[in-house]
This record gives sequence, structure tokens and C-alpha cells, in this order.
Amino acid sequence: MKRRAKTLLLSCMTIVMSVMVLIAGSFALFSEDKNVRMHLIAGSLDAKLERTALVTTKLNEKGYLVTVEEQTAEDAAVPFTEETTANVFGLGANEKIVPCTVLSATMCLTNDGDVAFGYWLEIKAEEGYETSELAKQIKITVTPGNGEASKSQYVSDGLSIGSSDDMLGTIEVGKAATFTVKIEFESRSDNNAAQNAETIFDLIVHATQETDDPNS
Repeated sequence: MKRRAKTLLLSCMTIVMSVMVLIAGSFALFSEDKNVRMHLIAGSLDAKLERTALVTTKLNEKGYLVTVEEQTAEDAAVPFTEETTANVFGLGANEKIVPCTVLSATMCLTNDGDVAFGYWLEIKAEEGYETSELAKQIKITVTPGNGEASKSQYVSDGLSIGSSDDMLGTIEVGKAATFTVKIEFESRSDNNAAQNAETIFDLIVHATQETDDPNS
């Protein structure tokens, strides 16, 4: 299965403005003009997305399915904030998956900016790939780290955890949240229909500034 780099969508902008304020004075004996230059810098929404753990059950070099902890919390985090050709699930460009393959990646979303933001998640197949037989047989499960219930769906149907009107959670400045994305190639009677098929889908993290403290 191919996996294109995830896209991190952020509602953010950094603005630098120079404002000239003119103060004029008119007096009986003396008058003076003063120019006051004000330099304003807007805050920014800056989110960082990293993979902190990876557990896979996939084919080894002998053709058997084996379960391996490819990355643990003790290992260095793998960045996915910027565009990258790396696969979230650690699959090589020509690596194949088979029925009973399970890939589970733990992701960490960190607030490195100046404003609190709410976030929600979306799994979306690329146009044209949502109808492939493979997309119909791969189940995705997203488990938020904040105690919210897991949600599962097939790649062909897409999956949303939260929405722009119902955020999954809020991350304050300097804080982070985790979630786990697991894909399973189900063992079914129609598996043969998915042979040599492929699908491509994106993991999208939406982040939007929050202005009101929900705990106040």
C-alpha cells in the first residue's frame, strides 16, 4: 500500500505591521509634531505533528506475518509536520500488505505557537482510490488519547473524529495531545478481489485557534 505524506492543515498567519501615529499639538507660543512608530507582531498558530510509536504485524523476509515494535516511546520522534515522502506506518515504496496485516502508529500533536487551538482528525482516500477493493477491506481505527471512544471505518468510507463545529480537543500553549491510528487488512472470504489492488489515503489534522478557555 502506498501512503502519501500526511497534510497538516492550520488556520494561522503571522503578520508584521508598522503603524505610524501622528500627534499634533497647537499652543500659543510653541507647537510640536511627534511621530510615534509602533511595531506590532501577531501571534501564530504553530502545531507540530510527530510519530512517537509504531507497532506492525506484517510480512517478514521469509513471507510470514510477524509483530514488531518498530518504534517505542524511548526512540526519537519521527517528524510529520512538513511535507515528506515518509510513510506514517513505516512501509517501503514497494512493500506489500496481506490479509491480517495490522499497522498501528501513535501520533503526538504539540502546540508550539502562541495561541490555544482546537483540533479534529480526518482520514480521506484520494479521489479514485476510495472505490478500490483494497480500500473496502482495510479498516481504520482512530483512538484519541484523551479518553474519547475509538472510532472505526473502512478507507472506502472515510473517517472523521470531531469536526469544525465539535472539536476533538483543545491544546493549550506548550501542551500536547496524542492519538493512535491503526489499519487492519481484514481476513475475509472476498480477499482475492483485493489482490494487486492499491489505495492511497491521507491523515489530515485540522487545527483552529480557540479564543475562550473552556475551563473558565
